[in-house]
Amino acid sequence: MRQGITTVSAALHSQPQIADMTAYRERVHMAPNVLLFAGHTWIREQVLGRDNRRPTGSELSAMADLVRAAMQDHAFGLASGLEYTPAAFANTDELIHLARVASEYGGMYVTHMRDEGVRVLEAVSEALAIGREAGVPVLINHHKVTGAEQFGQTELTLALIDVAVEAGQRVALDVYPYTAYSTYSDLMFPPWALEGTSQDFAERVGDPDTRARLVAEMIEIFPRQTGSDAASVQFREVDGRPDLTGRTLADYLEQTGRSADLDAAVDALIELQLNGRFIGIFHGMSEGDIRRLMRHP
Repeated sequence: MRQGITTVSAALHSQPQIADMTAYRERVHMAPNVLLFAGHTWIREQVLGRDNRRPTGSELSAMADLVRAAMQDHAFGLASGLEYTPAAFANTDELIHLARVASEYGGMYVTHMRDEGVRVLEAVSEALAIGREAGVPVLINHHKVTGAEQFGQTELTLALIDVAVEAGQRVALDVYPYTAYSTYSDLMFPPWALEGTSQDFAERVGDPDTRARLVAEMIEIFPRQTGSDAASVQFREVDGRPDLTGRTLADYLEQTGRSADLDAAVDALIELQLNGRFIGIFHGMSEGDIRRLMRHP
């Protein structure tokens, strides 16, 4: 408040939402205005759990009812976090259907897009399509292009957004002014590997053929999500390992007597995920892209 900030938008990438916003408001004294959202991840988990499949007609109706209840309880729109499981299992039609419910109440669609790396152009196009088909304004959360292989592609993502705006669509983006992002280690894994429980993940890793497939895909994912080497992954919080806070994956490999090549880095990521996922700081964006985004109107 002392900085003049009067409104907080709590889209939260659709992490678990407050089930009863009215009760929450009654017990919490808030100085700023707070915008709360219907969380797609939370809604999907209530109906489908963490299943990797499309909802049936009745299940989609149940999900729509949860969006409607949130909007009636003063949610500001629908929020999605499509790069994370189980939201990654949803297709575009599911999101359009749910966003249309938000549109009935004048809501908007806020999204952490499905991909911010090698498929970032597809992800922007999907976000625009959801807004266009559902008739809702779109806000792209912390727009970025991640991974050394994609540096410079903000020229193309911004061009897509400009075309949509010129066509009359209401689209905006936000951005943070630094070249690293922080999130769960899940992002370094293909979504199929994380379906279900931690025990399901352990069983997949324990099967030699499945593990070989996982390793091959993760070697491709690594430079698409972060920098080109293990030093680009920094630990913020590691379950049971406070000594790793602030250290890098390269430090961990050295500590455990391994080389710092990509194969060893992937093996270490799998090992750490088996012990409970970590929160990392991923140094995977370019200064030029950040400057280009921040100059955009």
